This record gives sequence, C-alpha cells and structure tokens, in this order.
Amino acid sequence: MIVLDNVIYNLQRTGGVSVVWTELLSRLDLQSKLPVKYIEYGNVQSNIFRKTLDLNANRIVERPDNFLMLKRYLPQRLCGINERHVFHSSYYRYSTNILSTNITTVHDFTYELFLSGLKRNIHSWQKSEAILHSKFIVCI
Repeated sequence: MIVLDNVIYNLQRTGGVSVVWTELLSRLDLQSKLPVKYIEYGNVQSNIFRKTLDLNANRIVERPDNFLMLKRYLPQRLCGINERHVFHSSYYRYSTNILSTNITTVHDFTYELFLSGLKRNIHSWQKSEAILHSKFIVCI
C-alpha cells in the first residue's frame, strides 16, 4: 500500500510544491491497480490545484484539521494501518508506524538561503527530521 499525505493542500493556496504534488497524484490515481490511500485534512478545496484532481473518494482518508497548524510539524502516527506500506508526505512529514517505509521530497533550500530566525530554524528542523527518518529521498 502507498499512503500519501496531502497536507500541502491545507498549507498553501497555490505554489510549486502543490504543482509537483498534484502531478504525482494525478499519475498515481490513474494507476487504479495500485493500492493508494490519500490522507486529507478538512477543507482542501481552497488549494487551486487540489480542485483540479478527481481522486477516487474510496481512497481518501479524512482526518480532522484540529490544530493542523501545529500538527503539521509533527510526524504521522498512522494508527490502524497494520501492513507494510510506503508513506510519502507532500511536505516534510514522516510516519512513526514501524511498518512504514518513509519517502521525503526535498523541494528546495529557499528557507535556508533567504530566511533567518525562528521561521528558518523550524523549517530546517522539520526538513532534516523528515530526511533522517526516510529510507528514500527525492530531490527536485
């Protein structure tokens, strides 16, 4: 099984990460034989790219978006998945489920180059944690 965390659709209305993630999802959803699940939080329709996707509703696992602006920095527990699976988040999260094989996509190093202070430190910490806990890393 492949578990895809669509958190980016809650974090931005538009942007490069949304473009890349939407392209990935559009191709995976066409492969109907692949066992794919999408994790979504509350209203994702504010993202203009998510609106263009017609994902199979049976594959979407809805989670409440309570405290998502804080939980976005934390790893996923993925309770209830009791089989080996691949976990890939749209934005620097990883799964703590022992049956997960984590994949992280590194989009760029803009934060590290152009920002400073707390915002940069938190972003860099989250990115490095995701990388350290991942078996595979995709660089764009």
